[in-house]
Amino acid sequence: EPPKREDERALVVENMYRHAKSATTGDNSLQAAICATAMVAEEQADDHLVFLLSDANLGRYNIAPSQISAALTSDPSVTGHAIFVAEPSAADWLAAEMPAGRGFAAMEASSLVSTLKQAFEAAVVE
Repeated sequence: EPPKREDERALVVENMYRHAKSATTGDNSLQAAICATAMVAEEQADDHLVFLLSDANLGRYNIAPSQISAALTSDPSVTGHAIFVAEPSAADWLAAEMPAGRGFAAMEASSLVSTLKQAFEAAVVE
């Protein structure tokens, strides 16, 4: 069941951030976007949303922003957004390479909740 209170939602984001920091070397952002989009599209729902969090080190693994964008927009029933957590120049550049309103940058964990809220609001508007 999804968290209902703001403190419960903040804990989810904090756990996601903590997990991302301790993940092994390598980037699974592209594969995660592909899998999440396909899995969400199969579910019965009023809205199909995917929020990808990535450390923005895609270039190190030869992953172009266009590949992430293609994965998140591969199913028209799914609205996909990417949130890049990294140093400002990389995160901002990657967010700018996404379709309008689909890419976001968060420089530190404390801004993730507000960035997710911004991404969710953008998804609801579409």
